Amino acid sequence: MSNANIMEVLGKLGLKQGEATVYLALLKNGKSSVRDIKTKTQLHRTGIYDFLEQLINRGLVSYVSEGNCKYYIPTPPSKFQELIDEQQSLLDSVKFQMEKEYQSEPEDLNVEVARGRESIKSFMADILRTNQNYVCIGVDETWWEEQFPIITANHIAKEKKLKIKWKAIAQKESDFVYDTPHAKYRFLPEEHLGPLHTIVYGDNVAIVIRDPLSVITIRNQTLAKAQKKQFEMLWKEAKK
Repeated sequence: MSNANIMEVLGKLGLKQGEATVYLALLKNGKSSVRDIKTKTQLHRTGIYDFLEQLINRGLVSYVSEGNCKYYIPTPPSKFQELIDEQQSLLDSVKFQMEKEYQSEPEDLNVEVARGRESIKSFMADILRTNQNYVCIGVDETWWEEQFPIITANHIAKEKKLKIKWKAIAQKESDFVYDTPHAKYRFLPEEHLGPLHTIVYGDNVAIVIRDPLSVITIRNQTLAKAQKKQFEMLWKEAKK
C-alpha cells in the first residue's frame, strides 16, 4: 500500500494530515527529535510540536528525555485497533438509548431514494441494524453475485453471525442461489415477478432498481405488513 493510501486511511481514522505525516515519519525512522522530524517531513517546527501533542494525547506517540533533548517514539499501529475498540465501547454505552430516541416518534411514512453502489451498501447495513429475519421477492441471485460478490459475501457472513434468516422468491430462470443454511428459496417464472427486487425487513420495504442502480426505501409499518402478506401468498404458489 502506498503512502498516499495509508495517509487516506489515517485521515478516515481521525488524524489530520500533519498528524499522519509525523506519525508515518516516526514509524519509518524510529526514535526522533523534532529536528529529525522536520528534516524528514519539511513541516514547520511549531506545527510539528502541535501535531506531536495531539498524537501523544491519542496515545499514538510517547517520548523520552535524554539530556536537554526530547525524543519521540511511535506507538505500534495496533494501537489504532485499541482506539477503535474504545470508540465502539463508548457507542455501545449510549446506542440503546439513542435507538429509543430514534424510534420514539416514528414517522407515518418516510421515503428515501439512494443511487449507485453505496445505496446497496446502505440498505444492507440497515438490514443488519434492524436485526430481524426478512423476505425477498423477485431476486435474481445471479445478478447480485455478478455485480456485488464481495459486498454480498461480507453481508451474508454478518447475517450468519447475527443469526438473521431470510426467505426469497427467486426467478425460476436464475441459475445461481447462495448456498447458506439461513436462507430458503422458492421459484416463480420471471413474468410473475417483474424486474424489481423487493426486500421487506422490519417496517421497511426496499425496492432495488437495476438501471439506473437505485434503492428506494419506504419506512411504513402498514406497507411492510401488506408486502409480507403478499410474499406469503406467492410463497405458497412458488416451487421449491
